[in-house]
Parts: sequence; structure tokens; C-alpha cells
Amino acid sequence: MEDRYTLTDLPKIGESYHEVDWFIPKGKTPFIRPFSHIFKGDGRDYKIIAAGVAFKTKDAAEQNKYAVYKELTGKEWGKE
Repeated sequence: MEDRYTLTDLPKIGESYHEVDWFIPKGKTPFIRPFSHIFKGDGRDYKIIAAGVAFKTKDAAEQNKYAVYKELTGKEWGKE
């Protein structure tokens, strides 16, 4: 996937990156979205990037959100 950060291609401290994040609240409609962060170089940032859910642009995160979900869960979004 284009524009995805990796542990060998990190943002600079203070730069923003965009995580693909999903929520499946009990009794409510599930959703998947890009969520923006500022790279601080802490453990949370490295976990997000190592998981393969961090993108350089919000558009890239939006375009790849369903592919990321499938890559990590092995399931199509919305098909349980």
C-alpha cells in the first residue's frame, strides 16, 4: 500500500500521521475511519506503525482502510 509508514520509514518528530482505526460498539453501527496523530516517537507511535495501520496522508488511510482491516483480521468489513 502506498504512503504507509514502516519502522524503516518513520515520520519526523512533530509530523502528523493517520491511523486506520475501527470501532464495533455493542448495539450500534460499526465504523472504520482514519484517525490523526502527531508523531512523538513513543511506544504508542511505534506500535501503530509496526501494526501496519499508519499512513502519511489522511487520503491514503481513507483509501486503504478496508484493505488494512482485511489484512489484519482476514475478514471483509461488514461481513461477519
